[in-house]
Amino acid sequence: MTLEQAVALFDAACPNTAPLALKVRWISEVDALFAASLTSRADVSFDEYDETTPADTDLLIPAPHDVVYGHYLAMQIYRSLGETVRANNAAERFNAAWYELQNRVSREFPVLHAAKWKVGDGHV
Repeated sequence: MTLEQAVALFDAACPNTAPLALKVRWISEVDALFAASLTSRADVSFDEYDETTPADTDLLIPAPHDVVYGHYLAMQIYRSLGETVRANNAAERFNAAWYELQNRVSREFPVLHAAKWKVGDGHV
């Protein structure tokens, strides 16, 4: 999914008057969070998106988990409007989708650097 597609899908599902720059910033927050969650599992580099980022930029989260973008945008829109119940509902949907995404990451990407635990006199 590209940056332009994510914004267009969200706008079609949830008409709003939020500026494009703000939506791009929110999408950037999701990808930054995702990149940070992968740091121990893969070499991922991420540069924040802004209004100068090309619209055809590919986002980091693959389908079918890319629904997290729409849930996050909805949560932020409703929060900014003061609609607490709707914001909380969108947050629950975001968290559920994020949980599924993290489960997939855990299954598909092994940890690069395993930690050593001290147990008694030996090491595990």
